[in-house]
Amino acid sequence: MERPRRRGLPLLLAGLLLARAAQAGDGPVDMPSGVRFVGARSRSFEWWVSQAVAEALRRLSDPRCQQLFSDFRDSSGRTLQSRLDEMGMTAQSYLRSLLVLDGDRGAFCQSSGVLAGTRRGGRVIVLCGGRFGRAQFRDPALGAAVILHEELHSLGLGENPPSTLEISERVLSRCAR
Repeated sequence: MERPRRRGLPLLLAGLLLARAAQAGDGPVDMPSGVRFVGARSRSFEWWVSQAVAEALRRLSDPRCQQLFSDFRDSSGRTLQSRLDEMGMTAQSYLRSLLVLDGDRGAFCQSSGVLAGTRRGGRVIVLCGGRFGRAQFRDPALGAAVILHEELHSLGLGENPPSTLEISERVLSRCAR
């Protein structure tokens, strides 16, 4: 079952923010860490996200962690690994191809407990900057898991089923230190 339709609205708004940022000359910016940011952001947001992505990339070097992409399937029943193979990409190269947006000021991030969101098949990870930074500070493994969780959605994984909790638990178990 898909998320309720109203949850798509915040991600649509994030897309509009991206378009506005691109018009304002605030388009994608590559960072030395490999993270590609778009839109307005703070230096602390850049730092926290760069740390989380670096940790996610490190964890993806473990074959057990890479198994995540065979564990889950897109809406047509293909494994996410087969999608990567069709694109000629690894999990690491695909992660580096995604864009990150600080959605802290958007309605999506006003929901309590929300750290991130990615439209199924979308290439933009919306992170709730302040909340994500605090989570990353407390537990870098959690920050990396959030990034990996969102990468799965970007490759086509839906939710409910599997639930957000089930996805996160699988990420944490497969990609443990």
